[in-house]
Amino acid sequence: MRLRSEAPFRGRTFGLRPMFRLAATYLLLIGTILTGCRASDRESKQEDRLPNGNTMQTCLGRTFVDLPDGYRVLGRSQSMWHVEMSTLAMGEDSPDIRWEKRVEKLRSDERTGASVRPVEVAPGAQSIAYAPDAEDPDLVVLEAQKAFPDHLLRLKFEGLSNKEADIVRLLGSAVERYQPGSNVGFCIGFGAIAGKPSVNESALLSAERQESAIHLTIETRSAGSILSDDPLANIDEERAALRSNMTRLDVLRNEGRDAGGLEGAEGWIEVQEPRKDPLLRFTWFFPGVSGDSTRPEIRLKATAPAALRDILEADWTAILDSFSLQRSR
Repeated sequence: MRLRSEAPFRGRTFGLRPMFRLAATYLLLIGTILTGCRASDRESKQEDRLPNGNTMQTCLGRTFVDLPDGYRVLGRSQSMWHVEMSTLAMGEDSPDIRWEKRVEKLRSDERTGASVRPVEVAPGAQSIAYAPDAEDPDLVVLEAQKAFPDHLLRLKFEGLSNKEADIVRLLGSAVERYQPGSNVGFCIGFGAIAGKPSVNESALLSAERQESAIHLTIETRSAGSILSDDPLANIDEERAALRSNMTRLDVLRNEGRDAGGLEGAEGWIEVQEPRKDPLLRFTWFFPGVSGDSTRPEIRLKATAPAALRDILEADWTAILDSFSLQRSR
């Protein structure tokens, strides 16, 4: 079944024309250092995190990681079979009202309004289909929601309109495989998708240390062709982009480092903008195993002011030491 979908992660510089790549690299680097990368699913809460001593254990995709005490999850996003998946905590509004608000928002949008219509995806699930662009009838988006006692499951897929029946079956399968409260399978927050792994999975989580400027992102995805396992593979390009703005970039560390039994590598850099305090960015990368979604590629990034280096290093070590894959537990 050939389906078209949006890429699960956005904001990459790959494929940009050379004349724009340095500027894009500079903006991405400084933006990450200053604010941290944040997942798009702002409503996701951390109820999937379980107490583990002085840490909180989080299941993300097919990995486990312990966030030190004091961290809070800002958001997370997941994709499996190119289906965007999320779980949302119950709010003040009932599930029906929340769904009605979503549908009304789409109907009030001149790009999608005329095309919004109900579809049947799975028993107990609310679902709609619509054209994301009135000028492109070849595309269709399906969204679905299913309510559970303490949370909602949300699904979304964009594909070719002549494959809508296949998309309906795909979302129906995701609803049927979803296990609330489970951390066995592909974890998406309040539960997990059970069954055989997909060949295309990805997950992203962002967190911050409360009352500090330390930001953390964890990204996992099914491993593909890895051009380099060096976490600072593009450092020369980044340095050139920053130099044009009178900003210095120094490499503090670039070497192999195992984490939770996973053979990875880490790179630390310090960025000094004119008349500003220096900033740190730590990166750890595990290349995963191509073709095996139970051993995904993992990328961990943390940013902080250089003045918080001791705290960042302690948290960094604790987080790396806590990493593990599901099948190793």
